[in-house]
Amino acid sequence: QTFILDDIPFSFSEGPENGESNVTVIRFFQDWVDRNATRVFAARSQFNLGIDAFDATVNNEAPDGRFLSWLGQFQWVQRLSSRNLFLLRLNTQLTSDSLLSIERFSVGGVDTVRGYRQNQLVADNGITASAEVRIPLTANTNTLQITPFFDIGTAWNNGGTNPDPQTIASLGLGLISQPSNAWNLRLDYGIPLMSVDDSGNTLQDNGFYFSLQYQPF
Repeated sequence: QTFILDDIPFSFSEGPENGESNVTVIRFFQDWVDRNATRVFAARSQFNLGIDAFDATVNNEAPDGRFLSWLGQFQWVQRLSSRNLFLLRLNTQLTSDSLLSIERFSVGGVDTVRGYRQNQLVADNGITASAEVRIPLTANTNTLQITPFFDIGTAWNNGGTNPDPQTIASLGLGLISQPSNAWNLRLDYGIPLMSVDDSGNTLQDNGFYFSLQYQPF
């Protein structure tokens, strides 16, 4: 729920009622994996059905909580040599409905198109693709890797205006370090290839991303 001034509910986008939107969604997904000694293919197909139940947002005109969308995810990992890996990721969402913001597809950020802020583009439909090569810099392949990458994404709506620009892309370089099985560090720097009007001045807006993961078990 969103508010403005003295805690007054306010809708910044189409669909929410008094700044609040609810969805009740049935999600049905299928996974597929095919692997051998040198490569892995993995895919997921997910259908999302928004229904009028449990106080879901329902409006006389779209968007509301009644919709059908499909989310597809694909990943290919290929061993180029005994030390180098190639990774390709593809994500897409397709729908014929106008969606509430909570169910829209976002483009931009560390998981989609690096070099832009998180959720730079948000729309009903979208496609993102990312390709990178992981090249070890040390004898132990997990100690330090350099990862040149290319990211691209596009998004569009079924009703109303489309994001401007509709497509963003970037080139960049990353460093990955896994000093032990429990720790994983990653630093990425993306160079945007398309300009956007609302870029800020944070590290993320300037294309830098840093993550530190710890898994004790």
